[in-house]
Amino acid sequence: MKDSDKDTVETELDIEALDVIKRLYGNTFKSLAKREAIEKIIEAYGSYVLDLDLDVSPFEFLQMLHLRSKLQSVFTELIASEQATLLELDKKLLNNAEAMSKHIGSIYKWDVSTEPYSHWWWHLDRVANGTLVVEL
Repeated sequence: MKDSDKDTVETELDIEALDVIKRLYGNTFKSLAKREAIEKIIEAYGSYVLDLDLDVSPFEFLQMLHLRSKLQSVFTELIASEQATLLELDKKLLNNAEAMSKHIGSIYKWDVSTEPYSHWWWHLDRVANGTLVVEL
């Protein structure tokens, strides 16, 4: 058997195994996959917030804002420890709002944001200048 044929067979087996798992565990499998995805998003968001290295491209930090929005969209599904982690990360971001707003502002026009003020991370410029007060 050629290597490419072997890879195809292994891929087909993987797909079949996933199908069996999905049939056996149904929504539990979906829940586990979603839980893992949420954990990865929190981890990625945290890596940006905890390592505020302004030598990193502002485009990468813009990605951080998208990650935070994704977390907000699933906030009610977060378990208590995840909510606590998110709160601590948000506090860190708020404490660095001025530096972050300037850095991201080099490529993003804050004043064109159409996000609601409840998504304060899209308004870091206002947070930094005090016109938007965030209470966590």
